[in-house]
Amino acid sequence: MPIAGFCPACGSQTKENDIHGRQRPQCTSCRHIVYFDPKVAAIALIIRDGRILLAQRANDPGKHKWGLPGGFVEFGEHPRDATKREVLEETDLTVDIGDVIDVFHTSGGTTITIAYHAEIIDGIPRAGDDAEALGWFSREDIPELFFISTITVVDRWVKGELR
Repeated sequence: MPIAGFCPACGSQTKENDIHGRQRPQCTSCRHIVYFDPKVAAIALIIRDGRILLAQRANDPGKHKWGLPGGFVEFGEHPRDATKREVLEETDLTVDIGDVIDVFHTSGGTTITIAYHAEIIDGIPRAGDDAEALGWFSREDIPELFFISTITVVDRWVKGELR
């Protein structure tokens, strides 16, 4: 569980209290309750000529491993728009976002990831932002993957469940 020793509203110390059936930090002065919310991420499954596009991670976690292009949704941003933005930043491709494939919740509860189908509208793939390389992979040559959401979606694609 994350820790919040001080109130973000007034700066006073917090104390763990049973609130809404869970132990939560609550300010000892202004009574503000600190809620720890998960980050929302979005990823795109892009298929072309029987291959999927993967991005090699330039940074930790998972440096040098591969994942579906995507990233975090910014405040006020629709997840579909975030997916388009992240794909453009990482691959230099403009995509159309299709149906939701699945929604994932990490075991620690820190991230919710939405996986979408995506189709290339324009551009030539080129690694950018936090991707050190891009590659098109067939079902037979999948590299070492990172993130349970990517592993699950790619596994479903390899098994022929996603087209």
